Amino acid sequence: MSAEPVCARHLRTAAQLCPHLDGHPTVFLAQSAPLYGTTGTLYGLGADGVQPVTQPEPPLPYRHPDTGCFLASQ
Repeated sequence: MSAEPVCARHLRTAAQLCPHLDGHPTVFLAQSAPLYGTTGTLYGLGADGVQPVTQPEPPLPYRHPDTGCFLASQ
């Protein structure tokens, strides 16, 4: 089970459509939810042109210098 943040207004839709919620969301109430970053794939220039380089395990912070070469998936 994943802990993907979802607002109350879109909880039912997200539970039905998001494979990461497995159809069984857990509700938590938070005082704040600061934006941090995103997951995805980092791309770079290789011998055959633009290629995927890595998929970092922790989320890449929004202000990270590599965000210009990063394709976000979540």
